[in-house]
Amino acid sequence: MTFEIPGKPQPKQRARKGANGRWYTPEATQKYERLVGSCAVVARPFKWRMDARYTVTIHVFAPDKRRRDLDNVAKSILDGCNGVLWDDDAQVDGLTVLRRDGPFEVIVEVKYD
Repeated sequence: MTFEIPGKPQPKQRARKGANGRWYTPEATQKYERLVGSCAVVARPFKWRMDARYTVTIHVFAPDKRRRDLDNVAKSILDGCNGVLWDDDAQVDGLTVLRRDGPFEVIVEVKYD
């Protein structure tokens, strides 16, 4: 299956410690992970196996050559698919992340064995 995530990719940000001493994920990361999940659920075939092993290819399109940590972009995408395409991203056995020229967008290809 393949799905697109429109807009600028959001790298996974580090967890932060709040004033009450609890750790939390920053709002920008939470929002992007929700976007990823909603894009994935719309594209997911009717009969999809949540208990399989997966191979994922992520194409990150950006209009410029600015430095971007692709591993953090991949992490926010994989976490956004938890509970939608798989139970946990630990089920992903293969991961390829590619930077491409073009307007901001992400294309994700997911295969299961």
